[in-house]
Parts: sequence; C-alpha cells; structure tokens
Amino acid sequence: MSTEEKRQWITDYQQWLHHALPIFEKAAFLTEDIKQLFEQGLDFLAAHGNYQAFISESRSFGDYIRRIPSLIAYFANVNTDIAPFLSLLTPANQAPKVEETPDVEHGDVSQHPDDSGDQGSSDTSAITPPEPHVGRPTLEEAAAKEALAQKALEEKANEDTLFGKRGDLPEVPAPAPMTISGSVPISSPLSLANLAWLMSPELQKAIETVRELRFQAGQHAERAKMLAEANAPAEEIKPLAEAAAKYTEEYEAIYQRVDDEMATAYVRFKEDTRFIEEMEKRNIVPADMRTLLRPYWDKVENKEVFKQQVIEQIKANDPEQAKIRAEKEAKKKKLDAILKYLQRTDRENTPKRIETMKAKYQEIVALVGEEEAKVYYPIITAAEKDMNENVLPAKEAAKEKKAAEKAAKAEAKAAKKKNPDNSKK
Repeated sequence: MSTEEKRQWITDYQQWLHHALPIFEKAAFLTEDIKQLFEQGLDFLAAHGNYQAFISESRSFGDYIRRIPSLIAYFANVNTDIAPFLSLLTPANQAPKVEETPDVEHGDVSQHPDDSGDQGSSDTSAITPPEPHVGRPTLEEAAAKEALAQKALEEKANEDTLFGKRGDLPEVPAPAPMTISGSVPISSPLSLANLAWLMSPELQKAIETVRELRFQAGQHAERAKMLAEANAPAEEIKPLAEAAAKYTEEYEAIYQRVDDEMATAYVRFKEDTRFIEEMEKRNIVPADMRTLLRPYWDKVENKEVFKQQVIEQIKANDPEQAKIRAEKEAKKKKLDAILKYLQRTDRENTPKRIETMKAKYQEIVALVGEEEAKVYYPIITAAEKDMNENVLPAKEAAKEKKAAEKAAKAEAKAAKKKNPDNSKK
C-alpha cells in the first residue's frame, strides 16, 4: 500500500467502525443491514493477513450473528496495529496548525509550529524518535514511528518458534468450507482440516454435516424469535425452538467427539508404541504433535481416568503390546517395592540392614541395568554414613554404659561381702 492508500483505508475504516459498532452491540438477529455491515467488516479485515481463516469460514457458514463478538475482538487488535500509522490521516502537504483550540471532549490539545528546520529525507534505518512535543506528529516523527513499526515487524519475523523462524513459516491456508475449525482453540496452530487424518472415518463423515446442522439451528432459532416478538401462539413457536435445540445438540455432540478423539491421539503419541513407530516412519515427531494437541488434552476433566481408558484400549487392540506393557508394569512394581525398602526411615541402619540394602541394589541392577541403577546407590551411601557416624557409635556407647553399670554393681556387691558389718549399719 502507498501512503495515500493507507490514509484512505484508515479513514474509511474508522468511519465504518464508528457507524457499525453500535449496531453490532445491539444486534439480536441477522438482518440485511447487519449482513451488509458484517461483510464490509470482513473486507476491512482482509487487509490483515492474520484473519484469512476467520474470513473464509464466516463467508462459508454465513452465521454472522454468532461471529459478531469475534469480529469486534479482531478489530480491537486491528486498532492496536494501526495506531502507529494514524498520523497518516494528516495530508502530506498540510502544515501543522498553530494554536489550535483544544477540544477537551475528544482529548485534543494545542499545537505549536515545528521549528526544527528543514525536514529533508533521511536514512530511516537509523532513525531514532525525536523528543515528543505537544500536538500532531511532524513528518519526521511520522517517519520515525513507521520505521520503528517496521523494525518491530522484522524482529517479530526473526522470533524463534517451535517450527523455526516466525517469518519463514508458511501461512496456514483457510480450511475447506465443510470443516469446523471454529471449534479449535485460537492458540492451536492447526485447524481441523490439518488434523482430519487423526480422526476416525465416522467422525470425518459427521464433520461434513456440521455446516448444515448449524445453518438449520440458526434458521429455526431466528424464526422462533421473530414469532415470539410478534406475539405468535406458543404452539407455533415451540416446534421451531425444539428443532433449533435439537440441531444445536447434534453439532455440539460432534464437537465433543472431536475433542475426545484428539485428546485420545494426544495420549497415544506417548503411550502407544506401535502407533509412535508408524508416525516416526512418516517423519512425524510425536513430541511436536503432543504440543499441537495439548489444547484438547487441557479440556479433559479427569485426566488420569481418561488416560487409563486409552491405555486399556491400546492393550485390547494390540495383544503383543499388552504383553510388553504388562511386563513393564510388573518390573516397575518390583522396582517400586525395592525403593520403598531402601527409603524406609523407621528402621535403624545396622550392618545387617546395609548388607540387605546392597543385595536389593543388585536386584535393581538386574531389573534396569547398571547405568540406570546408579542413581539409587547414594541411598545406600547415606545409610552407611549414618551407620558409621551415628548408629555404631551409639551402640558402642550403650555397650560401654552397660558394662560400666555391670562393673559398678559387681564392685558394690564385693564391697558388701568384704564389710558385712557396714552393710548392717
């Protein structure tokens, strides 16, 4: 866009937004005027490449009323994006006004002429923002702001992401019209069109019906509302309202199936060894897929129960893998029992216990190997230290005390026999 085109776009956009926003906020159902305003909004949004999927789906489904909150939220982002360029609304050949009357209501302040001298061209790559002044920005300030905005875009393009530099990433194409990527959280990098290969054939077919279900739900709900506002008899409104609820329930059930199957895939990418091997042969990295599917996993309420159910399905569908998993679980159970014995604090670290602990350590070596077992040996080292510094000295002190008490008793007894008369006194 040239500067003039940008200026015209911003002017038209602000006029449209000023007119459309109050209407959108009060909209209850779709009218021809609201439809026209929404489509004009999509045209303005098309100037920003980040919203192509939303634009494509909105035009495909036509459910504008439901999407009004999203459109308003996106234009809040657009307002932030265009803020550095609002100075373009001042024509390039128009000099700054002198002593303009403040407009307190709209936040304007007095302006003063710029006495900075010649405003010739300069290398914008080295521009630094001039000292701020009261009033509209000068040409130099406008150029500086634009240069800083361009620099920010370049820095953003150089940011590292999970998939490489942000600027090198291809733009995700808009999904096909018969998809329901609107159900994917905004933070998810992929639409359901990209994840369809993970779904069951039955779910893929069900997804194809969502567009019609949503359309029917909206139509019946709108007709029911219009009849209600016209004070139509309840028997005319009830069938329409029930039909709208039925269609809504059907497509929301499909959304739930999508969430469940994607959460299941999230678990399988860690727990299903055969599935993981197949994915790796196709150059698919399980860890990356789990990152993409994490929003679906976060929706699961009882994660432990869900995970165990998926594991049971894996075992039921693959007996060989179930056998391997059973062996691993048995080994883990045995290892946990040994570690519980080694970490007991209610037993004194006697030489016999240390000997038993070393024997248990050899069992760990047999289970997991010498390398993995090394992390557990410090438990035995700490027990030996406790034995040498505390247990054995305490036992020796107790033994000496007992011997001293025994000797004192013997001495007293001998003295009593030697002087029987003293004992009588």
